[in-house]
Amino acid sequence: METGIFYFSGTGNSLAAAKDLAARLECREVYNIASFSRNRRIFAGYDRVIVVYPSYAYGMPLMVRHFFRAAEFKPGSYIAALVTYGSRQGGALSEAKRLLKRRGGKLSYARGIPAVENFIPIFGSPSEKVLSTRTAAQDGAVAEIAAEIEAGKQQDIPGVNVLSRMVSALFRFARPLIIKFYHIEETCTGCGLCERVCPAHAIKVEGGLPRFSNNCELCQACINWCPQRAISFARVNPETARYTNKNVKVREFLLRPGTSETVSSEELVAEPAAETV
Repeated sequence: METGIFYFSGTGNSLAAAKDLAARLECREVYNIASFSRNRRIFAGYDRVIVVYPSYAYGMPLMVRHFFRAAEFKPGSYIAALVTYGSRQGGALSEAKRLLKRRGGKLSYARGIPAVENFIPIFGSPSEKVLSTRTAAQDGAVAEIAAEIEAGKQQDIPGVNVLSRMVSALFRFARPLIIKFYHIEETCTGCGLCERVCPAHAIKVEGGLPRFSNNCELCQACINWCPQRAISFARVNPETARYTNKNVKVREFLLRPGTSETVSSEELVAEPAAETV
């Protein structure tokens, strides 16, 4: 069965899950949703399509919403939605079901994947115990999910929770205001890494400093990947411990200069190379 895996990730939980699934299902077609521009055709015509993404304020990231609205699926394909979450996934799965239903499609399988909570401004830096427990939980969940998807299991989910939809909508509406909490420290070197890892293409380095646009998904990639800890946000300051998933490397998030392309699907599935950044 021809399988395509599509993911959205800021600090690596969803990317790590996508890579693990790809290895277990022997799938080499792995795509970063961030690499598809708004006006680019999104071909998802596989027999089996797996979409992995995080829950943001009990909802779906904007780019993932666009993917479900614009992707070209093969009629009758098996579509699975998998959500990585720290506290709870809320309505991030039911939203996928709703978006597909609007297009006359069907979500075949849906499941949450427990992961390390990465929204440090609210939940704080994870302890070593939490890191160990949640990482093990993610690995175990992905193993079970891979087996169930391989077996063609059908798993439905309830409809959208009203409270989840309200919280998610409020979060999307407030994004332009929340972005104002970013602060650039004097330790910033203007290296541009934040611009290259931003999946929403919301950062431009101008005059040696990063500038944020309203496209920001608040994924925390810039904060957590910055080598100087030079990007502060609300209560996150230079002394605050950052978080990135231990099973991913920063090179896997880098957009190629002058393009919207990330590393190839072959590179993602291959054995991780030594860190070069």
